[in-house]
Amino acid sequence: MKKHLFYLAAAIMSITLGFYGCSDKDSKPETPDQFEIGANALSFAAAGESKTFAVTANIAWSVAVPSDATSWLSVSPTSGNGNQSVTVTAQANTATASRSAEVTVSATGFGSAKVTVTQAGAAASSVNAQAPNITAQPAGASYTQNATAAPLTVTASVSDGGTLSYQWYSNTANSNTGGTAISSATSASYTPPTTATGTRYYYVVVTNTNNAATGTKTATTASSAAGITVNAAGTPFVAVMYIGIETTIATAGVPLTLSGEVYPSNATNKTIVWSLGTGSTAAGATVSSGQASATGAGIIKVVATIANGATATTPYTQNFDINVTARPIITKQPENITVVEGQNATFTVEASSTTPMTYQWFKNDFFGEISGATAATLTLTNVTTGMWGSYFCRITNSDGITGSNTALLTVTPAPTLTVAPTSITIPNAGGTSPFTITSNTDWTVSSNQSWCTVSASSGTGNGNITVTAPLNTDPRGRTATITITAGSKTETVAVHQLGK
Repeated sequence: MKKHLFYLAAAIMSITLGFYGCSDKDSKPETPDQFEIGANALSFAAAGESKTFAVTANIAWSVAVPSDATSWLSVSPTSGNGNQSVTVTAQANTATASRSAEVTVSATGFGSAKVTVTQAGAAASSVNAQAPNITAQPAGASYTQNATAAPLTVTASVSDGGTLSYQWYSNTANSNTGGTAISSATSASYTPPTTATGTRYYYVVVTNTNNAATGTKTATTASSAAGITVNAAGTPFVAVMYIGIETTIATAGVPLTLSGEVYPSNATNKTIVWSLGTGSTAAGATVSSGQASATGAGIIKVVATIANGATATTPYTQNFDINVTARPIITKQPENITVVEGQNATFTVEASSTTPMTYQWFKNDFFGEISGATAATLTLTNVTTGMWGSYFCRITNSDGITGSNTALLTVTPAPTLTVAPTSITIPNAGGTSPFTITSNTDWTVSSNQSWCTVSASSGTGNGNITVTAPLNTDPRGRTATITITAGSKTETVAVHQLGK
């Protein structure tokens, strides 16, 4: 009985120990939460790009961009759980200033981490120094030899904060280029000498230097040339009496070069300066560099001025009216054409006008009106040599007529080509055989077989061609074709050689 009780107690103890042993073996320690980011700052180029940073975590997290940066900065993904890469994208920065923002990465129980994003600004465009604006030009004058001349002066300005400097030049021509620099003449005024007789021209080059400019730091503007006439002492002054202008009619959109003749021809001063007067009725009326122009019909008021023309100290002025008509303006002239007889020829003229236009084509002169040729394009079909000549177009609107330039039509004869004979037989042993070409133009000759050769591959006009073939060792006969081409014409000669 005692023995059985011992076994029972041992069994109970064994079960109890086994229970506690299994419980200790199956339980595991709990893993702590983890959260960290792989970067705290990212730099982006101005052009825009994408970069990534790593999130190392075993819990849920989220990423946010500040509201004032969402227009140029974005992230993907905006949330996650566990380890993952986050892509940050910055759009192109067109401003010259850099910009930045803080991307916030948050996880419960860990607070938040910041990634500072910085993007460079765009490169600033270069700014050049401003060209000087001349508001008062030097004026010409006439003096007696060795008299004291009044200073030539110029007024110029810039608005970019640059510094102006001056250099005066003298010139034998009425031009503000190609002159000779005058030593020490480096201010806004210059007193010309009067020791030598004759006329010289003076102008000044104004230079703006702006060291703050990021591009070209200097810019120049040349004044107009002022004529200074020095007359020998005792030479009587001859006043201008009249200016005769060559033409007073212009076409809208076409600049008119102003030219006048001074009377009397021995006037002391005769240099004419043209300017725009008051009261012009033509739209866009301007006078510049000796040319008058307007964009519409009407009158351009022009003033002709000769410095010291009326007296030795006072100018002579005369007013002119330039009558501007809105006749058609030809923008593209017809061009010369060369065609082969039998082909078509097309001439085209292009013009602009503020009112409707009509067209009429002519051959050689106004007596050669071409019936039905009333469009901007003239097409001549199946041209013959008799149609050779000059063609032009007269364009008309309600304001007048404009004639085009003439364009030459050159017609070359159609090519002719005959050959004889058109079939040649050469014996088995080989040999030569001729044929003739009759043509009025250049021609070429070719064979389609290497064993069959010709004495000339090209020529002009009439010609004789010799065909040569070597021994034919094949029992069978053979053939070749000689092709003769002259322009659009083609003829052939069949060559047969007997077999062995």
